[in-house]
Amino acid sequence: MLTNLTQDFRFAARMLCLNRGFAASAVLILTLGIAASTGLFAVIDAVVLHPLPYAGADRIARVRLVTPSGQPREAMVSAGQFRALRAASTVTSSTLDGVYIEDSFTKTLGGASFPESVWTDSFSANAPSMLGVRPLLGRVFSEADAPIGSEPQRVAVLTYPFWQRRFAGQREAIGQALRLDGEPFTVIGVIPRDYTTGLTDVVVPLRMPLASDTTWPVTVRVKVGRSMAQAEAELQNAYEQFKRARPAAYPRSFRVQLSRLVDEERRAAYVPVLGLLFGAAALLLLIGCANVTILLLARARNRMREMAVRHALGAGRWRLVSLQLSETLLVTLAAAGLALLAVTYALPPLLAEVPGAVSLPAARIVVGPAAILFATAVSALLSVIIGFWPALAISRARSDAMRTASAARAASGTGRASSGFLVATQVTIAVVLLAGTGAAIRALIDLYRAPVGYDPTRVTIAQIYPQVGTYTDWPARVALYQRLRSEVTSDPAVESATISLIPTGPPPTTGMVTRIDADGLRAGDDREVLAHSVASDYFSTLKMPLVRGRAWSAGDDERAGPVVVINETMARQLWPNQDPIGKHVRPSFPRAAARMDSERSRPGWFV
Repeated sequence: MLTNLTQDFRFAARMLCLNRGFAASAVLILTLGIAASTGLFAVIDAVVLHPLPYAGADRIARVRLVTPSGQPREAMVSAGQFRALRAASTVTSSTLDGVYIEDSFTKTLGGASFPESVWTDSFSANAPSMLGVRPLLGRVFSEADAPIGSEPQRVAVLTYPFWQRRFAGQREAIGQALRLDGEPFTVIGVIPRDYTTGLTDVVVPLRMPLASDTTWPVTVRVKVGRSMAQAEAELQNAYEQFKRARPAAYPRSFRVQLSRLVDEERRAAYVPVLGLLFGAAALLLLIGCANVTILLLARARNRMREMAVRHALGAGRWRLVSLQLSETLLVTLAAAGLALLAVTYALPPLLAEVPGAVSLPAARIVVGPAAILFATAVSALLSVIIGFWPALAISRARSDAMRTASAARAASGTGRASSGFLVATQVTIAVVLLAGTGAAIRALIDLYRAPVGYDPTRVTIAQIYPQVGTYTDWPARVALYQRLRSEVTSDPAVESATISLIPTGPPPTTGMVTRIDADGLRAGDDREVLAHSVASDYFSTLKMPLVRGRAWSAGDDERAGPVVVINETMARQLWPNQDPIGKHVRPSFPRAAARMDSERSRPGWFV
């Protein structure tokens, strides 16, 4: 049998070489469909199916506290409490397999002609080993580099994109020094592309002094065979003990909730769009299948005499089917190879144009084993779909069709009728699929043009960070940024410019997570919101319309007036069926000017 298959593939390869026009047409048609579906599968695999590369990713969860109002908040712990949680997780009866802390912020990278802002992740020293992070180059830091309560070693691990951008991928990066906020950090390693998440450039050990009141959110990993509910019960007891020691740091009543990291990172908001794109790619692939099947049927009509000769010489019907399927399989495999090559080189530049929530894991969206397996499986399936029916049709040739061409045509009269019906069916299917693809593209265009609450066209974000140790007082910084804005606005190409405290991107995801108190909330209850500090002309620059009320004035900018603008969602959740204008909120982030408290009737509150 193996010998027969080998002979069939060799003969199929020779026939394709003799019929280059047919082979090129079929391969190119299928390449387009396979490339589109494989590329989107790679995106869905990295964004939805496997959003995290960590060991036991499905058992890693963030710890949150849910208040009676139903609003979750980060379950913050101090260094001493974190050490207690880690000690508890080492007990055999514990449901926890590990605990770690992460903090993120930007640092100014000096040492060059112009300072650069880099996004820095600070992890507790046990995090790399707990998450199973293996370095691509050098090593990652360990607990010996940053014991709890001690000053950590100034070592840094680079992410793959930053290593390529800053050091051109050179191995000599190991051992070099980075000046982050004026402090020297020695580069000890580079982590692989797969472990690059978010906007992170540099990873350093987290400083955790025991005497400090600083707190951080906690992430845990649950042991195999233990449920999230069991882990929540164990953590509930631990946090109740923490509350007894520091009652002011926790709500009056709460319950512990574990939120799986993979669920948070799957970017559910983009699942419908990705699903629609994948559906459009599948329709495109089916159109290609229909077209190639028609080509195979036309080719089969010209090979009736050949099949009749083979049948007369003793070839069985299934041997004839195998011969045709071998040819189809070679075509689809060639198309799959070209598709994988096209996706490898075309996907990265295309991902640079997609929304930020999808492009964040772009470094992990590569043509890996999963994409290769998908393309191979698609090729095998297509070989059966587009080759089986034509192969059965031409395998019906009779040996007596050798006598004359007319006899062959007469013998295959039924085959001609069925082939005609098949061609008509395939044309109908192609028309339907084209209509479906057009509808999918129209829906995507509508999604692309859907209003986002502001005008993102021609908007550019520039991050400006002063050198460490300069502009140390608030008035000097205000003067600097006002001067920068004035000079930028004076350029004829600039229509408008504004200042934002957190320039990581435009709304609606921009901001710093903070807890707020508000009118109407019971004492001890609070809500988590995204807070953003902007200048008064932020709304006009982004052409963001106000539904009700007004924006603050330039005079409020100068004295940091205690006023806020909220979105409709917050107004609907906090004050349903009420007028939100004039309501008060009190955020937990530091005030821009402490003197404002003495000027208010309700210190710390914003209107």
